[in-house]
Amino acid sequence: MDFNVEEIDFEEFKCPAYYDGCSPCSGAFIVNRLNIKTGERKKVANLNDCGNAFIYQSKDHIFIITNEYYNHLCISIFDNELEPVGFIKDYGNVLNQYSLDEYDGTIRVVSTINRNDVKNCLSVYSIDTLERIGYLDECLGLERQTVRSVRFDKDICYVCTYATSDPLYEISLVDKCNPYIVSQYASPGYSSYLHPFEINGKSYLLGYGFVDGGGARKISVYEKTNNGTVQIGNDVVINGGTLSL
Repeated sequence: MDFNVEEIDFEEFKCPAYYDGCSPCSGAFIVNRLNIKTGERKKVANLNDCGNAFIYQSKDHIFIITNEYYNHLCISIFDNELEPVGFIKDYGNVLNQYSLDEYDGTIRVVSTINRNDVKNCLSVYSIDTLERIGYLDECLGLERQTVRSVRFDKDICYVCTYATSDPLYEISLVDKCNPYIVSQYASPGYSSYLHPFEINGKSYLLGYGFVDGGGARKISVYEKTNNGTVQIGNDVVINGGTLSL
């Protein structure tokens, strides 16, 4: 969708300001582009509810993700010249900037719709049309579980949900229009941060988070196998500065 108001010169920011017309406007993100060789500077403002927004930047685009009230999500998109591309509006809220990713001509977003029931969703949008081309909302989290961490790694998305246990979901995005769950691995507690890495050509995932009850932190290591992603060994628990296995 295009920004539904014309560019305005907002004197307070002394730069062009853009508004998607749907986010509560309580402030603005100001994005600066600086040429380190010439010192030339360009900046734009995106008017939104900045207290509930995150920024994700890819090689080609800047995404300003606004969690609106009543489970509404708005993503404002600018190119690397700070020219407005448009915005995407959908249901749900995102956890943080790791919940969005741009890859191979698509935008991938993991969100949670929390109304009478909780529904976690993975949406795939075309970067050219900004229309949704793929969607997954079945079996992504057990009853009342919300998203606690997300990590995209090329054609794979890892999602961790939590209420009383920690299913780590491996989701295939090889078919952009039909994402599907490859595997799920459950363990106590949950990971609040996920980081993929490789050793000798093998793919692994580091999880950092909390044990049940949130009283101690834990570190988990997972391996991507032909049968899905599974944990290697036991959690390393950090309790009061003491490590235990």
